[in-house]
Amino acid sequence: MGSNPLGQSSRSWVWTSEASYGVTDRLALRAVLPLIDVAFKGRTLQNQPVNTQDTKLGELSVAAQYYWSLGYFAAPTMVSVGGGVNLPTGGGIKNPVASDRNFVSGTVDPVLLGSVLFSLTGPWSANANFYTRLVLDEAEDGTKTGSFVLLGAGTGYSFVFSENSGLDLSLRFSGLHRARDEIDGQPFANSGGNWIFVTPGVTTSFFGRGIHGVQVWANWEVPVYQFVNGSQLTEDWTLRFGLGYGFHLFGG
Repeated sequence: MGSNPLGQSSRSWVWTSEASYGVTDRLALRAVLPLIDVAFKGRTLQNQPVNTQDTKLGELSVAAQYYWSLGYFAAPTMVSVGGGVNLPTGGGIKNPVASDRNFVSGTVDPVLLGSVLFSLTGPWSANANFYTRLVLDEAEDGTKTGSFVLLGAGTGYSFVFSENSGLDLSLRFSGLHRARDEIDGQPFANSGGNWIFVTPGVTTSFFGRGIHGVQVWANWEVPVYQFVNGSQLTEDWTLRFGLGYGFHLFGG
């Protein structure tokens, strides 16, 4: 099992700005840009005290996602699949913490995503999702950041205030696998690993629900299991905030 710097205490928060355009009621185009803040207080492997904080933009993610309903199950079911790319922004924090998904690779990386939402009794729902980012090329400095895959499942409870507004509470369990980085074609020992997270969250919607309208969300991601390769900086917790705006011009 991997190790961490001595006496470490680390946390991060990620503010996400998201815009989505509904080409139809089934097809949406999304653009996501995160702002990442990472703070670390403790000691290095050489037992030197350190107290650092870094705040920078992450990389821009652009994707298309298609939604449709399935009638094969007793509960109403919504399925979505999608794909896109992560685009370099010229800045960002390079590998801020081992488990972060908003890392900067410096390359154009394809992403694949999908989800399933089951409507259960009353306001209850269940869901599952996957997201993977494939780093295929080396950056200009000769490094190739490890690809990752994230699998999750959870449950939700919705308070519907009106047809176009509501509040959603959620609890998710997710697993993350991240491959080792490479430097000049050779695997870097202090990189990659496996994590399990528990994530409670809340989302509020205005002027529309689903892929349309305004959404504000927050969740608290806590690792309950971490197995890292070598010696790496890992997180005690991550707060993720987001603001999204979705609109469409045509029905369908």
